[in-house]
Amino acid sequence: MIKEKYLIRHKILKALYQEYKNSGPEDYAEDIAINSTKISDSSGLSNEQIYSQTDYLLLIGEIKMIEIELSDFFHITNKGRIAYFDKKYLDEGRAYIFKTFREWITLVGTIVAIAISVFGFISNYFETKKNSTAIDEINMQLKKMQSQSHK
Repeated sequence: MIKEKYLIRHKILKALYQEYKNSGPEDYAEDIAINSTKISDSSGLSNEQIYSQTDYLLLIGEIKMIEIELSDFFHITNKGRIAYFDKKYLDEGRAYIFKTFREWITLVGTIVAIAISVFGFISNYFETKKNSTAIDEINMQLKKMQSQSHK
């Protein structure tokens, strides 16, 4: 139920973290950077799915990109590791679902309230019209009785 983009971001960070975890303290970024094919192999994502989210992750500094031999290689940053451990994107995805659900409930509630108001207005209109007719009839009978009593 979580929107796909949040799951993709989490899976990318997970794949990059796994590579980082397997590295040693003396390894450089170039040593732990992996290409989209390796990310795809470990995450089950397609290259299209990976590249649909890497620009965002690069922009906010959770991953970095290195070009090696005309290919893009990615590695996770400290900020990215924190986001992965905090399950940032899974939480954002759940929050998005909750927000969307709340908006739908508000919309449905508003529509129901409007429908009740319209029904009440129409019902009151016809009831008032019926009462007005009854009052007119009573007035006519009253006038008739008054005219008969004056004779």
